[in-house]
Amino acid sequence: MLFMVGLDTLSRDEKAALLAQLNAFNRWNVLYEGAQQGLKKGKDLVLGVSESLIKPFSPR
Repeated sequence: MLFMVGLDTLSRDEKAALLAQLNAFNRWNVLYEGAQQGLKKGKDLVLGVSESLIKPFSPR
């Protein structure tokens, strides 16, 4: 709640700068999460292909 009270003391330019920083931060989070999901899919694909290639040679 103190954060909200503190926003009232900022000038219009300071509020705009803070909002721009928050927007940039959120964009980086979206890009980071997308990259992580892509890397996980790639890893799962490699593991799946590796498993299918190794399976015929494994003893049963």
